[in-house]
Amino acid sequence: MIEVVDAIVDGALHGVSLCVERGEVVALIGHNGSGKSTLGRLVCGAQLPQSGTVCVDGASTANVPGRALVRRLVGYVGQNPADQTVSTIVSDELAFGLWNIGCAEGEIAERVASSLDAVGLAGFEDREVPSLSGGELQRLVLASVLAMEPGYLVLDEVTSQIDSTFRSQFRGLVARLAGRGVGVVLVTHDPLEVLSCNRVLVLDAGKVIWSGAPGSLLVDYRDLWDWVLPPNDYADALRCAVADGFDLAGGFAPAHLATWLRSVRADVRSGAGSPLDAGRDSDNGRIAGHNSDACGVSGRDSDTHSVSGRKSDTQVSQNGDFSPDKGANVRISPDKGANVRIPPENVANVRISPDNGINIRIMPENASNSSIPSDGAGAFSAISGNDRVAEGEPAREASSLAFSHVSIAYENAEVLNDISLSIPSGRVTLIAGRSGAGKTTLACLAAGLTKAQSGSVLLGGTAPVPGEVALAFQNPEQQLFLETVEHELAFAPRNLGCSEDEVARRVSDAASQLEIKELLPGDPFCLSGGQARRVALASILTLSPRAVVLDEPTAGLDAPARAALHRLVQDLACKGLPVLVVSHDLEEWLAAADQVVLLADGTIAWQGTPGALASDMDAFARAGLEPPESWQLRELLAQAEKRDSAGVNGATSAKTATRDQEAGAVQGPEGVEAQEPRATAARDSKSTAAQGPKAAVARALKGVATQEPSSHGLGVAAKPSRKDAAGRGLEDVDARVKVALLLVATAALFAARAPWTLAMWAMLCLLVLRASGIGGKAVAHALKPVALLFAFIVCANLVSCDGSADVAIAGGVGISTVGAARAATAVARIIMLVCLALSVATSTTPTKLAHACTSLMRPLGHIGVPIEDVGLVLSMALRFIPVVSEEAGRIRLAQRARGVNFDEGSVLRRVRAWAAVLTPLVVGLFRRADRVAESMDARCYGQRSSGQHGRVPLQPADKLVLLGGLVVMAVLTVLSYSI
Repeated sequence: MIEVVDAIVDGALHGVSLCVERGEVVALIGHNGSGKSTLGRLVCGAQLPQSGTVCVDGASTANVPGRALVRRLVGYVGQNPADQTVSTIVSDELAFGLWNIGCAEGEIAERVASSLDAVGLAGFEDREVPSLSGGELQRLVLASVLAMEPGYLVLDEVTSQIDSTFRSQFRGLVARLAGRGVGVVLVTHDPLEVLSCNRVLVLDAGKVIWSGAPGSLLVDYRDLWDWVLPPNDYADALRCAVADGFDLAGGFAPAHLATWLRSVRADVRSGAGSPLDAGRDSDNGRIAGHNSDACGVSGRDSDTHSVSGRKSDTQVSQNGDFSPDKGANVRISPDKGANVRIPPENVANVRISPDNGINIRIMPENASNSSIPSDGAGAFSAISGNDRVAEGEPAREASSLAFSHVSIAYENAEVLNDISLSIPSGRVTLIAGRSGAGKTTLACLAAGLTKAQSGSVLLGGTAPVPGEVALAFQNPEQQLFLETVEHELAFAPRNLGCSEDEVARRVSDAASQLEIKELLPGDPFCLSGGQARRVALASILTLSPRAVVLDEPTAGLDAPARAALHRLVQDLACKGLPVLVVSHDLEEWLAAADQVVLLADGTIAWQGTPGALASDMDAFARAGLEPPESWQLRELLAQAEKRDSAGVNGATSAKTATRDQEAGAVQGPEGVEAQEPRATAARDSKSTAAQGPKAAVARALKGVATQEPSSHGLGVAAKPSRKDAAGRGLEDVDARVKVALLLVATAALFAARAPWTLAMWAMLCLLVLRASGIGGKAVAHALKPVALLFAFIVCANLVSCDGSADVAIAGGVGISTVGAARAATAVARIIMLVCLALSVATSTTPTKLAHACTSLMRPLGHIGVPIEDVGLVLSMALRFIPVVSEEAGRIRLAQRARGVNFDEGSVLRRVRAWAAVLTPLVVGLFRRADRVAESMDARCYGQRSSGQHGRVPLQPADKLVLLGGLVVMAVLTVLSYSI
């Protein structure tokens, strides 16, 4: 059992208590900054409270042994997956923790395969971690934790960047784990994830303000539900159904709810007197018959302009003004051709659901209909309602963003293929697709941060320049690099040359719009995930852009922040800007979009209006996605109505439709097993209690492997793996053999004397490079850092100043031919050594290199050398070789997105631009070091004892390679001296 008692963390938690049983799923919900993530970190031992106690199965985090046991018992997946990876290859990422807890090689391979399949990444074992999309990376981190088979899980916003298909599978996976005795703490803003839990805790300002069953929160405490969770049409429909007798414990997938609705209607027809009479209205909402608007799931062919509030239902007439009551939360779905005018003072809680082709505009104060730019000619300055621009800076006109036959590939892997798309000015375009479909690459192309290899991207007829298009990154922390929030917001306008007054105005406007004024003095890296996202959004909107691209803008945001973001998006569209939103939150953004584009494997699978998409539900399947649950419900009910109208028995057809639906492409998010955590947890946990958490998780993962489709089964094309690109030659050789041969080769190379011997070494190096799959470009890139050393060697040996030169130049200065030969020999040796080292580094992951070096150094442990500490330092050093480059690239990209140009201007200006990267780079590397160390600690690094199991013996093939390599190098060395 997890027990947190009166935990206090300064500035985050104030006397919070929590209890989680094995097999129980508990949701932690609350606004951004309420303390949810801090409580999750306390539970897994990643953070210690100032006062209070945290115990897991009797082990307390107050002492070192107890904390180590808690880290082993409780798996943790945080909000930022990039900070939780410790290796560069997918299979090695999962194997890292398993090696630390002493698993055998065979067991490691089995767990890696089953965990990857559980999260839909089957076949990704050899993929490079940096090549994964944000959603794939999030699933990888989840798989790495599942592979260690913990007794409890803390999952912090793990589905925030994941597509709709895996979100439904994730809820089923959590239910299976709970049913087999694993306790789960789920930090989430997803209403359906909350409903799938056994218990909910609502946090506010570091305190628990409510605790109870999710159904009770949904129905009995609806004001609290609406206050803390974002709007969701399907959750509203479930609220209506639960109020009328629907049981969430039996499953709440669309198929289950449709079956219940049809059975209730059958009861009504038979005179059973159900309360669900046609058109029944109540304070809880409306279940009107069983047409396309059932349970508040509004269709797009309504004959009236319904404004469905959560507390009241109102009507608005065409071309009229609407003034919602204070505090109302409304959704407007006008008829085609409608023109709804909303005064700005009444905009606070309006959600707009435009119909096919309809323009809905929130009118600026004192503005007329004609003042709204419809042709993209309106200017936009920061995010305020006026037209001011920086002194001396020309007004930036909003223009359409057009993609024409755009294609791009990375390392022979096609990312986008022949994309042609127009993002009109004054419109909101939604881009959706599976993880890895190419959405983020499309966003970077739109912002001018990436160049297309073929085709063109044009903004108003010219190629977009970084800074003209505001891009909010998928991961907000990748966009932040300064010491305070205020400096982050001020960076872009200062780079544009704005006066300090203008900078202050833009910062104030952006902070007000995204409600972050109180965060301005703070450190952007000490914020919650949702707060960091709002800061990142504000930092780009101070650019005065011509277009806006938002990549997963609502991931991790609470209900008020999402509402503010939707107001912002509508405001940007009102000002005539093209707005591109990349999101997996289909339920939320389909209601706000004018145009929808579905991507699949780098191509456009479907594009059109939301209304057209509602009439073509198969489009989701073509993109490898599931429709929003409310759309699935509407489709199920519509199909049942058609069968009824054809004379088919209602109740029987509903059951048949449900069975067909569960087996078809429009399947609901949860199966029966996935929706019964309350019923199955106690039953299954008893049967697995004696086997322990390892058996429980193993059984759950095996269930996933046999029941859930893999990533390939869901239409995701497998991209070239590391081994596909590099060849399997050296990768299959034991890392200890490669390190040992490299050390011997270093000595043998510098011992070689005869030129013919160096020629033989050169041939050997070429063979090794070929076996590693390394090309000339990679070698040239690796030699760049030593180019200065080459120049020094040549000058020091070629130029003679003592008068002994073979070719005199001036006085005693001349060129020595002997020195030239000596320089050529030295340079050749270094080049060959670099090639051999590159081959080993390319074919061996950092973790395997560290393990190999530690193993080879083990005899030194007998004389007191701290081998494990040396291994830790080596692991961190090897991990940070690519991290330095990644961090520098991140900061450079973040600055380019805000208008910094590193490639133009005078030399002095370029030097200054690059100098601005150095300070954030150093600070960022220290921050990354802390997080990588924490991730290694979470994977039980250092807990493995030498006695857990013996050293893995070399395979016969590895012994043969080692013997052959030593013999060849010995022969070359002997012949070099004897001939």
